Amino acid sequence: MRRCLAEGVEAVGIFPSWNGLLDGSVRSLEREDVVGIVQRAGTVLRSSRSRLFLEPGDVERAAEALKEYDIEGLIVVGGDGSLTAASPLAGIGFPAVGIPKTIDNNVAGTRLTVGFQTAVQMAAHALDNLRSTAESYSRVMVVEVMGRSTGWIAVEAGIAGRRRSGVDP
Repeated sequence: MRRCLAEGVEAVGIFPSWNGLLDGSVRSLEREDVVGIVQRAGTVLRSSRSRLFLEPGDVERAAEALKEYDIEGLIVVGGDGSLTAASPLAGIGFPAVGIPKTIDNNVAGTRLTVGFQTAVQMAAHALDNLRSTAESYSRVMVVEVMGRSTGWIAVEAGIAGRRRSGVDP
């Protein structure tokens, strides 16, 4: 975003998710939209799962909407769903770059996604905090973490928690 501003390139956001292309929820992004973004979890675009690209003709409708908004290319920052949705647009020749950003760490061909390590650190910290309570009351505690259809956060946090407790994994 900062680079766009410095180079005089207009950056636009599609709110909330791909559906905004067809709903008319596309607007220029300003510096204020991204101030402090590194410290914030989630997305400033309020994106979520979209049903766009599931029906025949959706790709063409989305491409037409992109042209109507004079969008020349996409930088898709997201997880498996966002990047999978961008793929058919790239397949018909629309310029698109994907940046894997999901705590699930489930993007094919990517070792680590932006956000995954932070999610693991937070989960491991929660385990550290609960351990003393569980031990003092002789209880077993269950910690639930996000991860949709993958369990990478649970696995990595569990390994980190065992290491911190002095128990070898």
